[in-house]
Amino acid sequence: MKKFLLVSLFAIMLSPSYAQLFKIAGHDVGFVYVGPKAGMNFASISNYGTSPERKVGYHLGVVGEIGLTSMLSLEGELLYNSKGVIDDLGGGMQQNVKVNYLGIPLLAKLSFDFIGLSKVYALGGAYANVRTGGSVAFESATFSEDPLPLTSDEWKRTEWGLVLGAGAEYDIKYGKIGLGLRYEQGVSKVTKGALDNNNRSSNFGFSLTFKYDLVDLFFRMKNKKNEEAPSE
Repeated sequence: MKKFLLVSLFAIMLSPSYAQLFKIAGHDVGFVYVGPKAGMNFASISNYGTSPERKVGYHLGVVGEIGLTSMLSLEGELLYNSKGVIDDLGGGMQQNVKVNYLGIPLLAKLSFDFIGLSKVYALGGAYANVRTGGSVAFESATFSEDPLPLTSDEWKRTEWGLVLGAGAEYDIKYGKIGLGLRYEQGVSKVTKGALDNNNRSSNFGFSLTFKYDLVDLFFRMKNKKNEEAPSE
């Protein structure tokens, strides 16, 4: 399977569509962008406790985007995610569960020209998360205990799910900035053992990105090198 994926990726890189990832005669027929990404999470875990509520968290990392055509691109990300759930126990008491993940979303993105903006887009795909830590604590307005770490006997190490999203981007010098909204629905369960109750994560998130235009950088460096080269 790995050999097949590598061969397929190599074939795409040699195909005409990939070879057009440059500006030709001043027209954008493809692109390569890389940059930072950060935003907020509003996460929950289904069937957790008696009254699960969404927990505010965050995500940050890097994103890379490769254009196959001027409209269709593939996007990959490496994100640190703070998710979890808040279980309202009543009487002002709640159980605060924080779950930290290192995730890799792989997405297909379809972009369109829009008046006043460089692009609006819709995207979809899948993600895989690896749990890096987390804690659980009981809290109220007058009481708070020290958080206890999540145990591997009750919490799975990995999870995966599906992603749907949309957003808008605006061109600036050397790249573009964007605002994105997305919904993530876990497919695999996040708990096991005594906590196993068909628990799956979900998340609404919004993020800001800055993507640097690597194609533009390549040509600027190439032109600068040509200008500095001594003439014969």
